[in-house]
Amino acid sequence: PVPPLPSGPRETPLVLRCRQHLAERMRIALGDGVEAALPSPTTIESPVGRYELAWSRADGKLVLERSLTLNEHVFPASAYGEVRRFFDAVLAADAHAFTIRGKTE
Repeated sequence: PVPPLPSGPRETPLVLRCRQHLAERMRIALGDGVEAALPSPTTIESPVGRYELAWSRADGKLVLERSLTLNEHVFPASAYGEVRRFFDAVLAADAHAFTIRGKTE
């Protein structure tokens, strides 16, 4: 939902299509005897927006709940560094790996 932004200074405003609010819930069914090591919940807040990511396990399923809110769609060039740091943190959280494996006897 957020693009990687190039490093370096910016001379013009960063314009995104629109303000954004995205909320997702995904369920992944697990077979019997499957274990999952889930990452800790992540919350990132800044004047740019808010991002939350949480994994849980319920009724034999992995549940991912993820939300992203961008407060504005036009950011002045002077705010580019802050926007880039927020986007980089969101991309890093989205890329966090977890392990699913069968139980060993």
